[in-house]
Amino acid sequence: MEVLSMWFKLLITIIISTVIFSIIFFALNKSMLKLFVPIQNFTSKLKRNRIYSGIIFIGTFIILSTTYDNYNLGYISYGVLFGLVNVLIGICFF
Repeated sequence: MEVLSMWFKLLITIIISTVIFSIIFFALNKSMLKLFVPIQNFTSKLKRNRIYSGIIFIGTFIILSTTYDNYNLGYISYGVLFGLVNVLIGICFF
């Protein structure tokens, strides 16, 4: 039961951080800065950008899991990092 509650806390943290970071990054992308437009132009020219985004997602998931194990991060910090990476991949590839 404890594992289920920790998984639920992690899921809630990931959802909240994803929503917050997506609002922030989409606002930065629509502002005068157009922060992610050069990356979006580059990734839109790729022929298989869904495959590349999947590979990058799996790679960052492995890196985040290794970081979580090595530095003994809590579920909240892991969820925030995962939400941040998820939004960055989403903005860059879609």
